[in-house]
Amino acid sequence: MDALSKHCIVLGLRARDMITGFEGVATGRLENYHGPPEIRIQPEFCGDDGKPAEAVWFDEGRVELVPGEARVGFRWTP
Repeated sequence: MDALSKHCIVLGLRARDMITGFEGVATGRLENYHGPPEIRIQPEFCGDDGKPAEAVWFDEGRVELVPGEARVGFRWTP
């Protein structure tokens, strides 16, 4: 992984929080006025009720791209 990809999270690609290991698809980026940018990670699994699991926001510095197949979203069946 080159230096640029460590600091440039592309929405639609798989990403992981380096501290907790939470992994999924990067689906949003938020720039805060008084804090670091954040990346929204949507897990690729459903809860017990069949609904998509809730996405979580992480500081951009904690998020890394996951090597492998690029994803644009996730698929689930109700």
